[in-house]
Amino acid sequence: MKNTESNAFKSRTPQSQGFALVLVLAFLVLLCGMILAFFLTATSNRSAASQFTQSVNSKLLSDTAVNIIIGQVQKATSGTTTTAWASQPGVIRTFTNSGTMDKAFKLYSSGTMVETAAANLSNDLPPKDWNLRPAIYTDLNEPDTLSGTLQFPMVDPRAM
Repeated sequence: MKNTESNAFKSRTPQSQGFALVLVLAFLVLLCGMILAFFLTATSNRSAASQFTQSVNSKLLSDTAVNIIIGQVQKATSGTTTTAWASQPGVIRTFTNSGTMDKAFKLYSSGTMVETAAANLSNDLPPKDWNLRPAIYTDLNEPDTLSGTLQFPMVDPRAM
């Protein structure tokens, strides 16, 4: 028996043994390439999903602010037929039959979105140096220079 096993190994040529090695190495390279492609695809898909999640969260946050204001406008203007309302920039005020102010519905961020008649809205005014705090306050009427002249998006305050 020992003699036949040694004859079987002797019958293989070095060429056939080298071909088997090349075949196994090629298979390993192909397998490693497939695993690498799988991980690259998974990483790319995770990154795309993360970016999509962040964009959806941003959209939801912006929609939340708009919906709060819509709710304030609806609440302020859908009173009884005996309630009058008047709007001004940032606030809708409601009045009773006698003409006294009933409530003030704020259209800006505040801890208290609806104030009673006795409320002093001047407490919500920004500080004098608000323009020096760009991380907290935004100037919606900030001018831009176009052809050497200032262009204001809303109203030119120099007209006053």
